[in-house]
Amino acid sequence: MDLAETVFNLRDIRSSMEIVILADRADASGNDIGKIAAAVPNTIMVNLHGLEVLLEACRDTSARGN
Repeated sequence: MDLAETVFNLRDIRSSMEIVILADRADASGNDIGKIAAAVPNTIMVNLHGLEVLLEACRDTSARGN
C-alpha cells in the first residue's frame, strides 16, 4: 500500500481526523509527499523535529486540561 492510498483510507475511516505524515525532509514543496499533504484536508507533513514539537504541544495541552 502506498502513502496516497493509506491517507485516503484513513480519510474514509474518519474525515475529521488529523493525519500527520512523517517525512525525512521538512520541505514539502515539489515532492509527492508534500502534494498529498497539501491536497488532503487536515493533513500535515513534518520532519522528526516537527513531530517532537507537535507531541510536546499535545502534552502541554493535555497537562493543562487535567
